[in-house]
Amino acid sequence: MPEKVRLASIHEAVRHGNVLELQGMVQRGAGINDPDAKFRFTPLHWAAHHGSLECLHWLLWHGADHSDKTPRGWTPSHLAAITGQDACLQALAANGADLNEKDNRGCTASHLAASHGNSYCLQSILRHGVVS
Repeated sequence: MPEKVRLASIHEAVRHGNVLELQGMVQRGAGINDPDAKFRFTPLHWAAHHGSLECLHWLLWHGADHSDKTPRGWTPSHLAAITGQDACLQALAANGADLNEKDNRGCTASHLAASHGNSYCLQSILRHGVVS
């Protein structure tokens, strides 16, 4: 039987898609909206970036802020669009994320999905009524 690995942070738990570790860390006081030191990504940003859909849902259901921005102005929706995480993008939109939000360069999630060749994400964004 494999040894249970203890992850160092809530961000690492989310990057590994470990919802049980995520839940335990939050119960022990980890901040659900706290950014990491290096990239200033919240756990929700990491979930969207890595396609950790179960963690993303858990975070949204427990009050994670889908409008938090990184220093570049990216929301979790921007990161999902950049990395082609269509299911995460759809979940964010279904939970009220503003897909028209612009980053520091004026780009929306649709711009980033298109420029990174993520056509499924772009189609999902357009289905949610975003026109630019």
